[in-house]
Amino acid sequence: MAVAEKTVSNQYMYQGRIVTLRREEVESPDGKRHLREIVEHPDAVVAIVLTGPSTLLMVEQYRRAPDKVMLELPAGKVDPGEGLEEACRREVVEETGVYPAVLEHLLSFYPSPGFCTERMHLFLATELSPRPEGVLEGEIDRLHEVSVSDLLGRIKRGEIEDAKTVIGGLLLAQRLGVTS
Repeated sequence: MAVAEKTVSNQYMYQGRIVTLRREEVESPDGKRHLREIVEHPDAVVAIVLTGPSTLLMVEQYRRAPDKVMLELPAGKVDPGEGLEEACRREVVEETGVYPAVLEHLLSFYPSPGFCTERMHLFLATELSPRPEGVLEGEIDRLHEVSVSDLLGRIKRGEIEDAKTVIGGLLLAQRLGVTS
């Protein structure tokens, strides 16, 4: 089993609106020293918004880092002092215009633990009611209702490349017994 490294020194290189970059010098159990670059990012919530027994809402978003439009599950960062369910409901309303009365926490995971502190919390969102007044401008135009089998097919064909959507889609398909 791996043993934790000891922090020798810490230096903050950049502090932005959402991320902070720090460089750490660490010492491994064998006494060797290494540099680690760590991106500090707030936790995030991800929602599988079920609109029916086998349909869900997805958001089409342009993502600058990969420079492409991606079809994703609604998600967003948790604001300071905000609880996970509160953050999830806020994100679902902002991105889809519906309010989920019921949230079921499915799992939490680190999307990139090799360099980033962000932890994502995946919820199943059901018992929806309209809340169009809470939608952020331009969000509904990019909203898609997709069947679970369509989502699974897109994942298998490599059309869905966003990790949180792949994880959520595969978990949902397994839960519902959808195989194709």
